[in-house]
Amino acid sequence: MSAPKAFYNQSGDPKELVYHLKIKKGDIAPYVLLPGDPKRCAKIAEFLDDAQMIADYREYVTITGTYKGVPISVCSTGIGGPSASIAVEELITCGAHTFIRVGTSGGLKLNVLPGQMVIAQAAVRDEGTAHQYMPPEVPARANYKIIKALQLSAEKNTHPFHIGIVHSKDAFYTELEPENAFFREREEQKLHWYTKAGVLCSEMEAAAIFTVAMLRKVRAGGIFEVVEQPNLKRMNVPTPQAHSIETVIQTALDALVILAKEDEEANHE
Repeated sequence: MSAPKAFYNQSGDPKELVYHLKIKKGDIAPYVLLPGDPKRCAKIAEFLDDAQMIADYREYVTITGTYKGVPISVCSTGIGGPSASIAVEELITCGAHTFIRVGTSGGLKLNVLPGQMVIAQAAVRDEGTAHQYMPPEVPARANYKIIKALQLSAEKNTHPFHIGIVHSKDAFYTELEPENAFFREREEQKLHWYTKAGVLCSEMEAAAIFTVAMLRKVRAGGIFEVVEQPNLKRMNVPTPQAHSIETVIQTALDALVILAKEDEEANHE
């Protein structure tokens, strides 16, 4: 697997480039992984063949290559719903139709431990971006085909995983350190509510990504490595160490291969 060849996207007419990602139609694959951290794009590119860096602008790094013969792009979203929604909107404009968020999260349900994976069925919309797209009564749900593909992919290895609801937020530290929040009692109560309701983990982008995808009639899902378990930490319960993001990346890439095969078979029917 080759490393990406770095260059800034200056090919063609600059007017053809979308505003934030600085890419155009033809630059990306229909299938896209969405890490938050721009540096994680290089890690994902190590799994790809013929990886080419398309653009590097602001928090958005875009790389396109192939994996097991399937064209796949990687685009970082930065932190939070606003920048993630911009990435998805512009990727759709450029031809993408299937998105899997790959990222890290903090465990909420007490049996969701560091080093395990979580496959999202839907996301609690405890943030602002999704509310500017859809009324609050509309759930931010993942695409069922992506959920199934991620499950099939995860079952091929022995790495423990969970499937269920994740929580998306805007303010990282009010949840990680609610004792320092202005609305301390409210934030501590929210953590209790989510844990009691069986919400598996917390992150910052899934709700926005799922909501944009639903509105634009494309597919989106998410898989996360659990890197912290704040609830157990507050109880002084020892927790295992997180492993690496590589298992999450591998699982997501193999899921895209499953989806691409299904799409090809459907197109030939």
